[in-house]
Amino acid sequence: MEGADVRWSANDALGIFSGTKFVNAKFTTKDDNAASATFTGDATDAEGTEAAKAFAYYPYAAGATLEGTTVSGLEIPAVQTFAEGTFATTLNPMAAVGEDHTSLAFRSVGAVL
Repeated sequence: MEGADVRWSANDALGIFSGTKFVNAKFTTKDDNAASATFTGDATDAEGTEAAKAFAYYPYAAGATLEGTTVSGLEIPAVQTFAEGTFATTLNPMAAVGEDHTSLAFRSVGAVL
């Protein structure tokens, strides 16, 4: 976090759903303190097909599922660590929808106070 701007941190992980090619595919970044970041990961089925839309969420959850346009199986931890001038990693749930998985703009969907 820089001022009121949320930043990506190294090792942040997100999940992507798109058709049969990306079914809760885990993507991670090496970028640190970045306003935008490059995430890398592998398709869950390299021979699969992508859908017309890609749905992505942060932070990654191994048990997440997609039904229609709803991602479920995500949790906010009951125990959280405070750090001055920031918040604990993984406590800013975000989501994105795009035409494909290569360029996604995330928006916060909630916050922990």
